Amino acid sequence: MKKSYLAVFCYFLLTCCIVGLLLLANPFSSSLKASTVSQSSQIKQLQETAANINLQLAALQQDLSESREVLEMCEERLTNLENKSDTLQNLLIDYYMDKLSDPTFTSTYNTDYIYYTAAEQLGQIGKMAIPPLISRLDTANDYERALVLYALLLASQDESVKAFVGDDYLQTHLDFDARNHPQQVKLALDWWEKYKSHF
Repeated sequence: MKKSYLAVFCYFLLTCCIVGLLLLANPFSSSLKASTVSQSSQIKQLQETAANINLQLAALQQDLSESREVLEMCEERLTNLENKSDTLQNLLIDYYMDKLSDPTFTSTYNTDYIYYTAAEQLGQIGKMAIPPLISRLDTANDYERALVLYALLLASQDESVKAFVGDDYLQTHLDFDARNHPQQVKLALDWWEKYKSHF
């Protein structure tokens, strides 16, 4: 009889333990489920954000591709314009170089100031005009040599030349006395040797 009570008591105690464990496990199970649902929601939001970022990135890449195409077109047009500009400059240089020996190719302003058109224009062209002017220093025409030296004085003060010579422009001047030309020609050639690598 005592064994029967003991068995019932043990069975009751075991049942209580199982019920207690189930009661303890249930809140944990609920919170775990809630936590899992919350994480799933966050993951879904992150996936949506990533998808939006990917769409924006694709749009930016498309814009970048289109911008590159436009930039390439602009660079091509700029190159064409620069080539045309160089061609035009070379034509102008050839024209004014041919006019250096013409004493009638002048104008007058302020009633007494003579504008030596070819030399002045070559001086305004600047850097591109200097190599052909240096080559013309050996002319036998004294008038032309005087204007070549004058044009070199002006061209050597052009901003594009100042970029590498600073204030060390060519110290020649307009002088029609041919006896002074050898010294000025030497100055010009020395200056040219110093800076010709920039041309």
